[in-house]
Amino acid sequence: MRPRVLAFACLAAACSGEVGDASDARGVLDDAVLTSDGLGADGAGVDGSRADAAPAATRPYGSAQGDSRNNFRIGDINGARLAYRFRASTSSAATTLRVQQRGGSGYSLGDGGTITVSIQADLGGVPSGTDLASLTFSPGNPAGNWEVWTPLAFPAPATLTAGALYHIVFDNTAADPAANYISLNALFYWGGPFTPRQPTFSDDYALLYATPTAWGVQDRDTPIMDLGYADGSHDGMNYIGSLAVAYGSVAGASDMVRELFTVTGGDRTVGSASVKVKRISGSSPITITLETGAGALIEAVSIPSSAIALGDLPTASTEAGLGGNTWASATFLAPHVLTSGQTYALRLSTAAGTEYVAVPVQEGTTKGMASTCFTDGDGQRSTDGGVSWEYLYPFLDNGRQDLQFYFAAPPL
Repeated sequence: MRPRVLAFACLAAACSGEVGDASDARGVLDDAVLTSDGLGADGAGVDGSRADAAPAATRPYGSAQGDSRNNFRIGDINGARLAYRFRASTSSAATTLRVQQRGGSGYSLGDGGTITVSIQADLGGVPSGTDLASLTFSPGNPAGNWEVWTPLAFPAPATLTAGALYHIVFDNTAADPAANYISLNALFYWGGPFTPRQPTFSDDYALLYATPTAWGVQDRDTPIMDLGYADGSHDGMNYIGSLAVAYGSVAGASDMVRELFTVTGGDRTVGSASVKVKRISGSSPITITLETGAGALIEAVSIPSSAIALGDLPTASTEAGLGGNTWASATFLAPHVLTSGQTYALRLSTAAGTEYVAVPVQEGTTKGMASTCFTDGDGQRSTDGGVSWEYLYPFLDNGRQDLQFYFAAPPL
């Protein structure tokens, strides 16, 4: 089958994302490459915030989008507060919490402060102000740049109700929070904002910031968290950053990238596939191919280069380097059933003289995170025309990174 050419409008807006500074108690973009520094719990949770908690067979199937990480100071000169909004996936006691604590120049000050974490019900999209459960910890502030994923336990857990909205609220209750604070990191992207902000999560799942009283949703930021329940369930998102250093090149007959995956959780009927990419040079289309794990063609769709914005290689920690990515979407001629237990690949290719790049996002399972991520596969590269493949970032245990991609069910 010859790839067909699909003409469509670019989905990404011009890159205009901003990063905060000390004037609004937000920090700087944190694009440091993460490493595997200790094994933790594996597997993905069932998150009620995912695509409006629709049945697995009909909700988007894929990973997340992110260009970098953005840090939010808790305390600082504006008495800043942070909240992670989510919809509970289970009726059970919320017992543990894991987030990315960040410190160092621009991220923390003094002794790190005293952080009180509370679970609150939702009131019109913002925290109600009434604690259902709380914990307090002193993070400290070691010398140099640091990050920790220490699990936190609620001493008197609250039982949440499946389907209800809640907020995890972070306050700095130190005597002088302006001089003693740390940051928490979130997954961030330039461009957009998109609706939903993450392809596989509904906008119920959101990060809110207050300085200190008026809460506002941060449209390009997504909470990185793992909320654990007594029944073994987990809520939150388990993507902890992008891996720009591990970008995959799509160029000519030799260089390709793919997401190789084995379907779990039942059959899935898909009508389109989208992958976030950037065009570096040339004018040939990019081809998105759905094939079996053995390489048998299911369908291939070519997207014109004019639909993918030109940009810089992701080698500099700047908006030009890390941003400028476009959702390249391919609508299939007819829906395809991805059968549970079967292996497939979503592969990207182009002609000689043109280059696109795809940046993976990193799963947080090696940090002890057990909330939602795409555990069915991993992002891979080939430099020999598909004869052999390797993980985009081979230094992580079992890959543990994905292309920024998703399949969508056909319209009803």
